[in-house]
Amino acid sequence: MKLLIMGLCLLVLTIVTVAIRAAGVVLGGLPTVILYAVFFFLPVSILGKKWDEKKETKRAIREIQEHSTSKTEGESRDIKITGEASGSKENGKESSMEVRFCRKCGEKLIPGSSFCRQCGTRVIK
Repeated sequence: MKLLIMGLCLLVLTIVTVAIRAAGVVLGGLPTVILYAVFFFLPVSILGKKWDEKKETKRAIREIQEHSTSKTEGESRDIKITGEASGSKENGKESSMEVRFCRKCGEKLIPGSSFCRQCGTRVIK
């Protein structure tokens, strides 16, 4: 797909270059470099990154779907560390601070989240 993106950007660059030459404009060194940067290198890098992000998102969704269909009873839970918050009291009771980590990648989980933000694994509560 990245090759297709590069080919399309090269096609657009060629069309723009031909249109400029047809108008009778002769470009020097720096304007040509700017033209290539604007119509080829910049779009290729931006679209390439977007494609990678989309591909990674699809992979995470597929992994989540596979995980949810292969869920078993003996599955291990996310790591949960509970400790007292240092010296904090709310309404006369000491509040406890709960820190949870993903069972797959070890990333710290956001409280109340359903999936790990690092690897996309479903959080088991």
